[in-house]
Amino acid sequence: NKKILVALDLGTKTGIATFGLDGQLIKRYTAQFDRDSQAQNLFNLLRGFLTPNMIVAWEEPFGKYGQHVMQRLVGAVQCACELIGCDDVPMNVVTIKKHATGYGLASKDHMIIAAKTKWGGEEWDEHQADACWIGQAAQELVLDTQPTKENDDVKRVLINMLAEICGSLIFATLFWFV
Repeated sequence: NKKILVALDLGTKTGIATFGLDGQLIKRYTAQFDRDSQAQNLFNLLRGFLTPNMIVAWEEPFGKYGQHVMQRLVGAVQCACELIGCDDVPMNVVTIKKHATGYGLASKDHMIIAAKTKWGGEEWDEHQADACWIGQAAQELVLDTQPTKENDDVKRVLINMLAEICGSLIFATLFWFV
């Protein structure tokens, strides 16, 4: 029983990605909410387009910064899902990063590069990239779809990029001691 997947990178700027029944990325965008009413605005946005044939994946809050804000956003997601009758799935941030890049502590830039490599396009922000990877990880790890060859290609590109960076750092360190 396939469902349309909506993936959310929660925050003042919330990345939103939708994936079709075939698992392909349909749309990605960033919604910016007023700090004073961001949970209410997120709830209204979700209530306006969610349907029972959707599943919502969202990144679990990580770290201590802004926990009270993030908890309100998670509550807005869960309330909207409950009201509409669709499922929601929390995704661990380290799992998402590891799924995208092979490294659980990947930077925002690495997540964007991985997204550009997988889905193409030039105009990406960190919120859209994270939302897309939340969706991709949810499809493969939670909804049990098979990983694609493209994912291996993305990881290979990032591993090569990290190897070049590490190689440059090692060279620079050795050069400094000479």
